[in-house]
Amino acid sequence: MSATSKNIMHILYFLGSDTTSPSETFIRKSIADLRLAGMSVTVVSGRRSGRAQNVIYSGFSSTTWSLKLWKLFAFLSQTKVNEAYQKWGFSIRQRTASRRLNRFTRIEADFIWFDYLNYACYAEQALHKFNVPFAVAVHGFDASQALASKPLQCAARSLDARFFVSPSNHLKRRLQLIGVERPIHVVPYDSAQAAETIKSIEYDFIALGRLTEKKCPQATLMAFEKVLDGHPDARLIWVGFGELEEEMKQRFSHLVDSGNLIFTGAVDHERALGLLQASKIFVQHSVTSGLGDQEGLPNSIVEAMRHGKPVISTIHSGIPELITHGKNGFLAQEHDFESFAEQMTLLLEDGKLRKEMGVLARESVAERIPLGSRSSRINSLILNGIADFKLGSFGL
Repeated sequence: MSATSKNIMHILYFLGSDTTSPSETFIRKSIADLRLAGMSVTVVSGRRSGRAQNVIYSGFSSTTWSLKLWKLFAFLSQTKVNEAYQKWGFSIRQRTASRRLNRFTRIEADFIWFDYLNYACYAEQALHKFNVPFAVAVHGFDASQALASKPLQCAARSLDARFFVSPSNHLKRRLQLIGVERPIHVVPYDSAQAAETIKSIEYDFIALGRLTEKKCPQATLMAFEKVLDGHPDARLIWVGFGELEEEMKQRFSHLVDSGNLIFTGAVDHERALGLLQASKIFVQHSVTSGLGDQEGLPNSIVEAMRHGKPVISTIHSGIPELITHGKNGFLAQEHDFESFAEQMTLLLEDGKLRKEMGVLARESVAERIPLGSRSSRINSLILNGIADFKLGSFGL
């Protein structure tokens, strides 16, 4: 039984980061929800060190001298020995994880939760030493770009997980297509309850998310330029940070200088939601990156709909599972910034349509993802997983 109490479930929660990033709100909420359900949670980060409180730093996913050596031979990935090269790198990651996680096998736990498939695959050897039931939650990158790795695919098929959790049917299918046969449950991200306070509208459009390739900020901003042709006073605020931030600031500096475009950088979650409330329309132009990275079901879209904001996004990954084009939002093809601009202009000009779509957005997300639904479903899956493990069976 648990080392804490016979009546309290002890969860070992593994992840590659340490939950401190502004983009990891959904992970912090997952951990908090488990604790609110009365479970004892020990969080283990794959990093070597950090400043997060109540997190154990194990270094299981951190770079080692042998991994640095492997990267020096990256030219081999362009040759006929690419498969052997990838296996070499993957075996280094697995040996590192196995060695650094070995001490945790002595901790008594009732269940193990692993965020991100790639990290779970690195820890595959260690996981099988625990003799504790475990589950793996996939999110986006790990069930898209990461699956290009044949060794990772093989490890994913071998994971003896009680179940997998995916935020969308799209990512569930990607796991099934590589041969994962364990139960895969689609459990979308929940969000905080929408604030009751009514804020004055300061911005016409808001984009809330990292400035990365799969968010394609250039498509959103090129669409916004077209909107400005007919509405020169329109304002768009971008809440978030990322590797493309400086490039976007320079490329669209004329919009920044004119006051039409505001970049906030990283802000805390409460501040971000306040800016969302103060905006008319939510925009997110998600695409598949050049390396194959995809979204799951963006939490920011769920939050926007929860706040009654009409959403303009793309036909990408799990997004169409939540947005019905022309009903509770608009969808454009990936990279089609012209159509995106037309939809932005239409909603900006038509206040009645904007209000109707906002109401439908709130209603549809309440029906599809009721408040507290993810927490309730995860708790149930974990308890059933523990019971099935004791019986030596797999729940469906």
